[in-house]
Amino acid sequence: ICSIIVNHGIAKGWECMSEGTEVATQLISALTNQGKLHLKLPEGVQLHARPLSLFANIAQKHGTPLTMTLGGEVVNAASIMQMLVLAGRYADQRQVIFVGDEAPLRDIRSLFDARLGEEGMEHFPPNIAYLRPS
Repeated sequence: ICSIIVNHGIAKGWECMSEGTEVATQLISALTNQGKLHLKLPEGVQLHARPLSLFANIAQKHGTPLTMTLGGEVVNAASIMQMLVLAGRYADQRQVIFVGDEAPLRDIRSLFDARLGEEGMEHFPPNIAYLRPS
């Protein structure tokens, strides 16, 4: 009897969470200004662990869904591991697409304008100063 109750409870819990995810996704779309950002990697800059971790920090700071597309594959930009695998798979790709709310997209653009921090983080504009190590 215990296993029936536990299994039934888990199944209903999963069902409830799945419905909640749908509602949350709809709310995020309705309450945020979604956009798409097409960017080209600056000359001499590659996607490696440090710039990818900066993308993840931006995504985590804003707390809204942000995706990165490279070579036609889409990953969660809050996940350093997903981005590392993607960047390794498409190491020669120069075009990167981000989709999400305008606030993290603005910070991503500023990071690209700052050459992904390859020349140092001390010159980051104020909107991405939070990315500098403390």
